[in-house]
Amino acid sequence: MGKDFGLRELGCKAQLVGHTETGIATVIRDFLPARGTPEQLKRMMRFWMSPEEIAAIDWDVREQLCSPAELGWAHTISLDKREFLGREALFREKDSGGPKRRLMGLEWSSEDMAELYAAQFRDGPSAPMPDMPYGQFRVLFMKVEMNGQPAGWASGYAYSPTLKRMLSLARLDRGIEPGAKVRVRWGGFSDEPVMKIGATVRALPFIRQERKKDLLR
Repeated sequence: MGKDFGLRELGCKAQLVGHTETGIATVIRDFLPARGTPEQLKRMMRFWMSPEEIAAIDWDVREQLCSPAELGWAHTISLDKREFLGREALFREKDSGGPKRRLMGLEWSSEDMAELYAAQFRDGPSAPMPDMPYGQFRVLFMKVEMNGQPAGWASGYAYSPTLKRMLSLARLDRGIEPGAKVRVRWGGFSDEPVMKIGATVRALPFIRQERKKDLLR
């Protein structure tokens, strides 16, 4: 039974690599469910983070609550329906020109990733190596900056064996276009050092599932 569970868990983690490659945002891994107050959510996060990681949080939990449009799901919204929870907020978002951020992809610098791994074999402290693959029920939101200014959040990192690159999803300021250069704040999840890793903004998906086209013909 233990072996079967391990295989299922590995299969689930591999599926989430595919989610990153194809640009599918996943609850908890890429955004928090809007259930309860920020204080209640932070208590829930004890299931998804270690005590040291929770203590190191320096961001507002509300930063990780997203509207469907921010995650690329605007087509699922129908404001013509009768009253429903969140309808007024969605109207305000639409009237303001849409969400302030949109879901994009990040291709992490291979040179910076090689430096991160090399640092593990040197004396002295270093930012940690990433756990790969990691599953859905893991909160790990990383600050993204552009030209030294906050630009959004990265999440759902994964190594793509197809592209041979470290990738992640990111909710970035809506004015940022594909090809832009940003930096991801990696580390600092407890008391370890931080490394800023360069990344290039990419349009999603990284990998297009061509088989879906056949289903539509």
